[in-house]
Amino acid sequence: MSVYRGDDPALFDRALCSMEEQDCSDTEVRIYLCVDGPVGDGIDSVIDAHAASLFKVLRNPTNIGLAASLNRLIDALEDEIFVFRMDSDDFSRPDRVARQIQVMHDRPDIDILGGAITEVNEQGKTLKTIHYPKEDAEIRKCFAKRSPLAHPTVCFRRSAIEQFKNYPDYSVAQDVALWFKCLKLGLRISNMDEVLVEMTVSDTFFQRRGRARAYKEFQVWRRGIWETHGLNWRLIYPILRLGVRLAPSSLTRFLYKSRLR
Repeated sequence: MSVYRGDDPALFDRALCSMEEQDCSDTEVRIYLCVDGPVGDGIDSVIDAHAASLFKVLRNPTNIGLAASLNRLIDALEDEIFVFRMDSDDFSRPDRVARQIQVMHDRPDIDILGGAITEVNEQGKTLKTIHYPKEDAEIRKCFAKRSPLAHPTVCFRRSAIEQFKNYPDYSVAQDVALWFKCLKLGLRISNMDEVLVEMTVSDTFFQRRGRARAYKEFQVWRRGIWETHGLNWRLIYPILRLGVRLAPSSLTRFLYKSRLR
């Protein structure tokens, strides 16, 4: 998990609690946290309150971004067999770790395992539940259309991390860039149908997705499709996605909430 000064201390506290309270008594859950630059008294107070349960805390003197912070955490890993992603404003269901580890044990062919999410607002009200393609073949088929995984739900097999090494250093869509990297490496991806994480969608979610971010996301998708599929019809999807991103926020909000997503 990485946290920065723009995160909400109350949601950050809830995120940490959800990992501390995982129902997996036979498995040690080690929480690795990267504090990305100065964060203010609110977040520092939460870190202090959870100090006893934090396995490692890395601090960046300045804000270096999510990808670089996650790469620092990867470099700090010890002997973990499975590595879980978690965002600082989301909530993991109590059985998340146990359920994903069981699937990884049952399915040694899977390298990366995600799951469904329920989107909630900052007050915890349910907005919608989103399911992702289950098996690797289906995921590869629809990859160009949408991200095949909800990043905060992911469990990596350690051997997969040893192959992809690190997150591509992009300022946006780091997860999408990583999935393309894993696709090229031939890593196998799957999703559980069960909801594993409640993902917070803030009231400012759509206002923060401006033009500059839209163009950067377009470049990640365009480059990923070009490198994995070459020049083909799938390149239309980044163009369509860019058009939606550049539309008025009211239209973007409508499309995001619709079945077209």
